[in-house]
Amino acid sequence: MNRNVLINIALVPLSCAALLAGPAAAQSPQTHQHSFGDAERWARVFDDPKRDAWQKPHEVIQALALKPDAVI
Repeated sequence: MNRNVLINIALVPLSCAALLAGPAAAQSPQTHQHSFGDAERWARVFDDPKRDAWQKPHEVIQALALKPDAVI
């Protein structure tokens, strides 16, 4: 086959793919605004032992079914 034909065969699908890709959709604005200005308050929230009751860290780790030698 002619070299130009091979180049055209390669370029046509690539050009079509580039045209179809188009620009990415705009991201939606953030809906959660958290201010960590009061660090002492947030330290109490994050260190609260009752936090485990609703976050269930043990159940999360179990659901991940990690192998003992897994590196996270």
